[in-house]
Amino acid sequence: MDATTEDQLPGNLYEVMVSCSELADLDEFTKSDPMCVLFHKQFGQWKEVCRTEAIRNTLNPKFVKSFILDFDHSLPQNLMFSVYDIDNSSTDLGDHDFVGSAEFSSSELIDPKLSICTRCKTLRVAGRSRGRGIISVTSERIVDCKEKVTLHAGAHKLNKRGRIISSKPDSYLEISRSIDNVSYQPVFRSETVFKSLHPRYFGLRSSCLSPNVFFICICIILVIIFMKIRTN
Repeated sequence: MDATTEDQLPGNLYEVMVSCSELADLDEFTKSDPMCVLFHKQFGQWKEVCRTEAIRNTLNPKFVKSFILDFDHSLPQNLMFSVYDIDNSSTDLGDHDFVGSAEFSSSELIDPKLSICTRCKTLRVAGRSRGRGIISVTSERIVDCKEKVTLHAGAHKLNKRGRIISSKPDSYLEISRSIDNVSYQPVFRSETVFKSLHPRYFGLRSSCLSPNVFFICICIILVIIFMKIRTN
């Protein structure tokens, strides 16, 4: 198994999406700032493959960054998803609190009869019986599609925040896609636009969207522009 870029489309590419729920809260005064790290077992050792973004102040993260992996169906492969509570800007995982991990085999994540497959496991710390939350891993076979899609969005006349002293909101746009028509996984989260009633968000650009996913995003963006603009 190899991590690859979105511009490479061999025969067995899968997009692997991750979300968590009910994570253990390791911060004393605020909620954790989780990040997920993917490891691949090679010659008996765990080797880091890639990391998601860190999401601030949540115990139920849905990560926008996914993993694009090239699976070899003829070889059994082992993956480990580890979640960390990010405490600072260091890239050394040892500088952050370890929430827990879960191991998956490639056979658990890939079903030849299905184009998309979701599996859930309990995050655990070695030597401790108590779980640290639930991790959900969804893998989807990537359709060979070279088309590039760019979506632009903005908002108009957002409400001010605060009852006594009102102020312009800080907002960001989140676009999600349907997973098996049951749950939604975010595929784009804009930068925060500060102090604006008429924000404009940077466009989502992707070269790995199949035509079906493209139409899903178009439908969802019409809803999210009005219903899922987050304000602080």
